Amino acid sequence: MEFGAEEFDPDAALWVRGVDYVMGWAAARDAAAELGAALVSAGLEASGVRLRAGSAADGSGWCGWSCRRRRPWR
Repeated sequence: MEFGAEEFDPDAALWVRGVDYVMGWAAARDAAAELGAALVSAGLEASGVRLRAGSAADGSGWCGWSCRRRRPWR
């Protein structure tokens, strides 16, 4: 499989000197913790929620979540 130049973004793969990735990640981690608390308050089981935090190419943080669905036949 070959990748064209337009498909590869070196900024997304390499860290750049002077960009504070840790600060973005730490802010995203805090936001993910708040999101997790809100989801549990809304009735989701904590064991079924997966929270993720990271930093983007520009140093900004991001967080996301996914929920494992229980299969009723198990």
